Amino acid sequence: MNPETIDDLAVSVTDGTNPVSQVEVAIGQITGTTGSQGGCTLHDVPVGTVTVTATKTGYVTYSQEVIITSSTETLEITLEPQ
Repeated sequence: MNPETIDDLAVSVTDGTNPVSQVEVAIGQITGTTGSQGGCTLHDVPVGTVTVTATKTGYVTYSQEVIITSSTETLEITLEPQ
């Protein structure tokens, strides 16, 4: 039996004020890169507790456990400049 997943998870990355582009966002083997508006979409994200990481040169790496439910549609991440 396959674990439950959600089809699309919209991710938004900011520095607290402005969108941050070219951020590598990962949940396990599922990855995406934010565009000019600081967003990307991850597909087939597993439901449950997952570790989300977001990395970009010049920013502190974000790593946080997040609970994904079948109704989760968005994830907002704030990166801190180094």
